[in-house]
Amino acid sequence: MTRKVILAGLAGVLAVGISCSDSSTGPGQLREEDSLTFLSPAPDLPPFPVTTVSFFAVRDENREVRLFYAKRPGDLDSTEFVRFEIPGGALTSGPNGAPLVGDSILITLTISDPSRLIVSFEPAGLRFARPARLRIKYAEADDDFNHDGSVDSEDSSDEDEFFIWRQEQVGQPWVRLGSVRVKDQKEVEAEIDGFTNFAIAF
Repeated sequence: MTRKVILAGLAGVLAVGISCSDSSTGPGQLREEDSLTFLSPAPDLPPFPVTTVSFFAVRDENREVRLFYAKRPGDLDSTEFVRFEIPGGALTSGPNGAPLVGDSILITLTISDPSRLIVSFEPAGLRFARPARLRIKYAEADDDFNHDGSVDSEDSSDEDEFFIWRQEQVGQPWVRLGSVRVKDQKEVEAEIDGFTNFAIAF
């Protein structure tokens, strides 16, 4: 990759206002669950109307699925919570590398912990030949990100440290993914290569 291409890519990122968070704990960093702070829904937000959604991923087709926050009284539409996109050609095998039966597989997303906005993906062990894209929006999360009882400058600083984290199984440590935060859309994005539990945390 030439220097000119690299500079052009960086200019494009800056032009659309995407903020990549940076910290001393890079992608792949392991953290125990009790050392992470997870987001929570806004106190006045009604419960999620739907906590599970399923769809068929097809071998050579682009597919996407979404989950939504509850609609507030008076709002015309619900706010998007999760968007998951699988590119064509990503689906080449079943869970844990087993041969794929047919040309599709049923995928299920579940908000497994609504209080911490944790989403679980099934079937467990599914891997992709090409990365899929996960977007988690926190527009309807509690603005008191650190749960200290007040919304202040500390919460703004904490927002700069938002990343998507994954956990292979309940009780295991969480792993930080390389993430991009789109501040004006209150969204964090990451590429994923397989299924597990996911959440925004810092």
